[in-house]
Amino acid sequence: MTNFNVPTREEVSSKNQEIFEDLKKQ
Repeated sequence: MTNFNVPTREEVSSKNQEIFEDLKKQ
């Protein structure tokens, strides 16, 4: 059974928001 720890959209946005911002700057 492949049970991945998929974070909720809020967690993803809060954690990866900085990463996405950095990617946009490049």
